Amino acid sequence: MKPCINFCLVVITATILSSPSANAQEMSFNTSNEYRTSGLYPGAVYSNDVKKDNTAALARLKMYSPKAYKNFTRTFKGSTDVNVSQENGETYIYCRIDGVVTRIGYDKKGNWHHTIRYYDGSQLNPSMKNSILSNYKGFELKGVTEVSYAGELAYFISIECMRSWKVIRIQNEAIDEMESYQK
Repeated sequence: MKPCINFCLVVITATILSSPSANAQEMSFNTSNEYRTSGLYPGAVYSNDVKKDNTAALARLKMYSPKAYKNFTRTFKGSTDVNVSQENGETYIYCRIDGVVTRIGYDKKGNWHHTIRYYDGSQLNPSMKNSILSNYKGFELKGVTEVSYAGELAYFISIECMRSWKVIRIQNEAIDEMESYQK
């Protein structure tokens, strides 16, 4: 029961992160630099302090949690723009993996907790893309928030047409509409 509740909390957090404003006129899922620094994407990844060299961030991660460091360096090879933070004993890593903004969480014991990836709708798996566009004619894909937690994977996909935008969830091959707003 606890993993289910935790997964729901991660899903709700991802939904909130993918919807920074309820005002549809101002909502935009583009990937311009202005948008990335607006708050939807983790600001730490785009801050001017981030160095191309991840040495300092990885040293901080190793200091916070050697177990998380070991998992991160083995599992997420090739990550760039790494920034590490700690809150209430949990460790969070913001980085880019193959150009995709990624947030990785580890619990107090250094065990992997979740991964959240943010990317443009054009990068979505073609079969999912076709499934959504066939069910929502006239809409176009804008942004994707992909949440991995406790062996579960959920996608929150923002779609938009001239009159409205929606957030669609795909989990276990089921598609449902999480949010809908009129412009």
